[in-house]
Amino acid sequence: MNHFDIVWLAQADLPDIPPQALLSHPEQKNHVKGAVPAIKWSGGMALVLDSRLHHDQAWVVVYRAGKTVAGLQVLHDFRHVHDIKEAANGHSMLLTDATGRQHTLELSWLSMVSGSGGAWDNLLPSGTSFMLTNGHDFLMADRDGVGMAVHVEPAAMQWQLRNGCLYNDSTGQALGLGICQKKVVGADDHWQLLPSGELVYGDGGHILCSDPVSSQVWLQARDRSVAHNAWHVQMPGLPTPSEVPEKQVNTLSLHLRVCDDFRAGSGDSISFSINEGKVTQVLASNFERGSYFEVDVDLKGTVGSTPLFIDELKSVELYQKSNGGYGPAWKMQSLDLVVNRAWTNRVVGSDNVWVEEKKDAASWRGCVNWLDWRVPGLQSPLDFAGYTYPVRFLPWLADFFKWRSYQPDKLDGVCQLIGEDKGQILAYELKTNRLIHLPPNGPGDSYTWVYTPQKSILIKAWDQALGRINYIRHSQLAGGKPVVCAGELKIGRMTLSNPVTDIIGLLNDASGHYKPDGGQCLVHVRERLEELGLDTSETRIAYREHG
Repeated sequence: MNHFDIVWLAQADLPDIPPQALLSHPEQKNHVKGAVPAIKWSGGMALVLDSRLHHDQAWVVVYRAGKTVAGLQVLHDFRHVHDIKEAANGHSMLLTDATGRQHTLELSWLSMVSGSGGAWDNLLPSGTSFMLTNGHDFLMADRDGVGMAVHVEPAAMQWQLRNGCLYNDSTGQALGLGICQKKVVGADDHWQLLPSGELVYGDGGHILCSDPVSSQVWLQARDRSVAHNAWHVQMPGLPTPSEVPEKQVNTLSLHLRVCDDFRAGSGDSISFSINEGKVTQVLASNFERGSYFEVDVDLKGTVGSTPLFIDELKSVELYQKSNGGYGPAWKMQSLDLVVNRAWTNRVVGSDNVWVEEKKDAASWRGCVNWLDWRVPGLQSPLDFAGYTYPVRFLPWLADFFKWRSYQPDKLDGVCQLIGEDKGQILAYELKTNRLIHLPPNGPGDSYTWVYTPQKSILIKAWDQALGRINYIRHSQLAGGKPVVCAGELKIGRMTLSNPVTDIIGLLNDASGHYKPDGGQCLVHVRERLEELGLDTSETRIAYREHG
């Protein structure tokens, strides 16, 4: 029986971190700054790492002999590990994240994956995609079969081990007898990578061999007296920016413009914090009206060493300290956040806010709205001759008397459309702050959507079999504000096997709260869908005729 210990390790003492993962540095008073918790036992070690690919997701990465990745387990709705301790039952570990959410991790699973539990001695990792290389080429699969290659679709070179069988990420089929892809997995289609580098098939009588010249692979009777090419596991690199939205904040800058009005400047010192943090950074001091400042935020100093993602930016606070000069109040014209020199968010627009010193408190606080983030080329507001559709009076009155919420970020299931990811339609759920794939529709359900003047498509699933129960009105999606267009859409799945292909199958202007002219506005929605990388060539457009 293994004995499990919880230790805190400095970054220099950690094994290699998979490219898709990030270290999280919890704040612990009793440990060295920058240390991370780890679970150690005889023959293995486990780290809890944040995922680079999905927000609000973490990985338990298991290392064999403390060095080689043996497998991983995905923790959904978990981020920034804060503490690890043994559970009361003595058979699992209790993991707690920065917001207090908890997961249990079975100790038997850790032993099994690392191979220290006596289950098997297999160097193929479980629970994650990996690549197999002979030192030059990679084992790959496509519709034409299995072979060796270097420059192919990344998913074609990636495999997963499930119940002892190898499945290709691109085709979804199993590697089996005759080195073909099989739809039905047999009892002998199990694979094992030995410390010698041999990739053993079935009962151990055959191994997988490859020819670096012809790129062919074949099964050959295992002969321990003959040296064969050694196979190695390699973890995939990071996806390209087109494959996954890059949301990690690598650089952050704050741009402040002071009004040019009379006496809009101040002789005071202004500092700021991010997300109501305890550490502030100097922004400006003794400035004239019309001044403009650009300040690079010291991320490590203001928000700590824990990786920060763009949707975790919630607020900016300004603090004012009197220098005994003129003032004390000053007038702010605009305040913008810029992430990674690309994403921009106007926290203050044309409000021309007066700011003055408050004792022991922030002088001003601005909320960072996720829907207000913009990227280059998509920053300018829409201009359809200035025409948008307001909520009609009688539907608005019904919303008012029935206390319907006009806060879309507080409503369950409301999402902002993001784009395409691995053949599926990707969206960002506002309430839970996470990325999700929108499922395709059946005959009895659809999606309600609005298109805002800020180029956001907000969407909510509607099960029509439930009638108006839990139905979210278009006015609620838009927060009661005017829209460019509104209606319903259906997502259709073009293929049932891997890789899947989802499309917008139907797009209409069915909205009683706004009653838009689909003949005029749906074309702009279609353009926006194409900007997001969605294929609209098969989309059927339907709208009411307006006389």
